[in-house]
Amino acid sequence: MYIWKTTISPRQLQQKKPDPDNDAKPLALPFSLESQSGRRESEYGYPNLPGAPFAAANARMNIVKSVSNLKNALNSWRLKDENMIEDILRYYKGNPLAKSILSIPLTISDEGNNVVIACLNIYRDKEGILFDGSKSYECQRLLSPFLIILTRMLQSLKELDLLRDKQWECGDNEHVKKVRK
Repeated sequence: MYIWKTTISPRQLQQKKPDPDNDAKPLALPFSLESQSGRRESEYGYPNLPGAPFAAANARMNIVKSVSNLKNALNSWRLKDENMIEDILRYYKGNPLAKSILSIPLTISDEGNNVVIACLNIYRDKEGILFDGSKSYECQRLLSPFLIILTRMLQSLKELDLLRDKQWECGDNEHVKKVRK
């Protein structure tokens, strides 16, 4: 999981030179592409929650119109890990910026298949992001060039890490030490 260190929230955008929002905390949620039974639920009993898990599993954008609905879904699903439920609820309760969420999968083409390499979450501090979803198509078209650039940047970072690891294995340790500084 890559955690973007310079999270900017709407309240920072009012400044001329916004500083990173130190109140924004990362959250990792499990997801499953498919289980043995064919259901989109992992063998550990984690269903694909709305938002990034659903977007990653289905390779399509997902909108959480109201985080309070996500809280209701968490309470109604019988997840085996009570600590995870509490962590998720605590995260959203303590995050005034996340009242609604747009989750966009970042995909690459691999032998004709779309493979999700990451999900971009855009939070809104009010319920009803994109007018409750009615503007999602326009948003996707508008963001498309930026999403392509972001996806290529992330893919390049991954390839660079693989090259560094390969250099390390080949014994070119001095060069790798200089690059990692």
